[in-house]
Amino acid sequence: MPEIPSGPVGEIVRANIHRLRETKHLSLRDLSRLMGDAGHPMLASGLGRIELGTRRVDVDDLVVLAKVLGVRPEELLAPFESVACANCDDKPPAGFTCSTCGANTPAGTVQS
Repeated sequence: MPEIPSGPVGEIVRANIHRLRETKHLSLRDLSRLMGDAGHPMLASGLGRIELGTRRVDVDDLVVLAKVLGVRPEELLAPFESVACANCDDKPPAGFTCSTCGANTPAGTVQS
């Protein structure tokens, strides 16, 4: 069976999964373990193929990937620049780093 290439939303999902995994300092093996712990086993090689765009993400994959990456499923579907972190709205308190998105605000910074 020939591979069906990802469409534009598939490319966004792929990029968001990779970005979030890297932001959280997770290896593909780490993410694979988290997927298994969440009841949806997926090999690290399968996750790598998703990130490379050679494997499509089905709805079940998307929901569990969002859960283990700490985001809402719709955040994986949206282009990165239009998604604000659900935890901190990309503006954690001064001196803190958001555990969800990795955003940080240096200590002594005044936020508006």
